[in-house]
Amino acid sequence: MRIATFEGQDERLRRQMAQLLVDAFREHWSAAWSTFDEGMEEIGEMLEAGIQMFDYQGRSCGWVHEYSNRRLPFVNPP
Repeated sequence: MRIATFEGQDERLRRQMAQLLVDAFREHWSAAWSTFDEGMEEIGEMLEAGIQMFDYQGRSCGWVHEYSNRRLPFVNPP
């Protein structure tokens, strides 16, 4: 696994990250990001603040981003 700054150029990874939001929160927080489009919108907003992505064999498995001066991690172990 490696940690790298993700600036959003790779559309495949952006889509993976959006789907992770939807899938990971569906069971317990279904209203959080209930659709893929909502997940994509959230990833776009996160990119504006900066994301440090966890990369496992070429796919996103989590990230840390700045939000109101706090670092918020999201990790979905492979």
